[in-house]
Amino acid sequence: RSPNSGPSVYQQGTYAPGISDGIHRWMGSIAMDKFGNIGLGYSVSNATSVFPGMRYTGRLAADPLGTMPQGEGTIINGTGSQTGSQRWGDYTSMNIDPLDDCTFWYINQYVPTTSSAGWRLRVGSFRLTSCDSVDLSIVMSSPVSQSNPGSQVAYNLTVSNLSPAFPSISAVLANPGSITINDNLPATPYPSTINASSLQGTIQKVTVTLNNISHTFPDDVDVLLVGPGGQKALLMSDVGGGSDLVNVNLTFDDAAAGSLPDGSQITSGTYKPTDFDTANDTFPAPAPAGPFTASLAVFNGTNPQGTWQLYVRDDVGGDFGAIAGGWSLQFTLAPLITVVDTLPAGMTYDSFVGLNWSCTPSGQIVTCLYPAPLIGPAPVLSLIATMPNSSGLFNNQASVSSPLVDPALANNTSNFTILVPWRAFLPLVRR
Repeated sequence: RSPNSGPSVYQQGTYAPGISDGIHRWMGSIAMDKFGNIGLGYSVSNATSVFPGMRYTGRLAADPLGTMPQGEGTIINGTGSQTGSQRWGDYTSMNIDPLDDCTFWYINQYVPTTSSAGWRLRVGSFRLTSCDSVDLSIVMSSPVSQSNPGSQVAYNLTVSNLSPAFPSISAVLANPGSITINDNLPATPYPSTINASSLQGTIQKVTVTLNNISHTFPDDVDVLLVGPGGQKALLMSDVGGGSDLVNVNLTFDDAAAGSLPDGSQITSGTYKPTDFDTANDTFPAPAPAGPFTASLAVFNGTNPQGTWQLYVRDDVGGDFGAIAGGWSLQFTLAPLITVVDTLPAGMTYDSFVGLNWSCTPSGQIVTCLYPAPLIGPAPVLSLIATMPNSSGLFNNQASVSSPLVDPALANNTSNFTILVPWRAFLPLVRR
């Protein structure tokens, strides 16, 4: 590390389980994912029962340096020996998937049938545990262990993600219905809509695709996307000049390499939202009034649930067209973390305190949500409730969950008990 000030070795080690199991491991290839997890692939064989095949191992970013403690996996077992050529391993390679920066792809040779040089290639993939999972934990605590009947108590819930990652989730919603772009009028329908009530999470990114667009003068076409919360992004306006569009597919992405052209031919591809006439963009009601922003980042950090509206209009007479294949939304979402607190009978919820938390009671169940991503502890959630008007031990239990895989469920629940002593009900008698 520190290549600019003199490089040094951060970690090194020898992976050699063959010392104990007698299996040779060689021709290693290694790669690292976006979380710092490392995958190592290699060839295996021995002189008796293990034919040349492919295996892999790995380490998580938090594992001890210089070790590969994540166990061994098999891509394919060989079923034959190579008896002639001594050449091996030209094609071994471990690579990270460029789309998710999380999936390891490994290619190497194996032998299916005993022969002089009858090896074959196999491509396999795997992920390491922390790459697509979380380790949520919850701890409940109360400053008091005893309370009077009918009195108010406050208790804390500390939620943490012990994993070094909190992966996003993806979702695609589409409206395949055709949109007719009428000459010098709003399109039909106006707006075209997509219902996203099924989605849960916080938007990290959204992209939009328009399918099979045709128009005889694309410079006339204006397209506006409005989110459930009223956020608005102008996707295209005054682009492409007078060159006909014929069944073109356009994806709008803030991270695209370039914008749509002003006056030249538009071809299918991915582009930044583009507007070449910011002073004169207007849409008839019920579309919202301007000003408009040519950026999809206006939706980041918002709730996707609700109705998304696509307003399309032709703003000059003489030309027409259609979006024959409809449109779609592609979401990258940070999943919500959910805490469910089950109050004992007779105990009633009053209120909560917690930065970025939201809580809703329903009978004895209090459901609280926290907007991920989360690495480490979330802000402490404090719940305030009123104790029952009766004596006894009252146990309160809470659990934490998310839509992501959580392989360590033992720390996903916690509870505490408060005593309401019977003597609290004895009347005070003077003698």
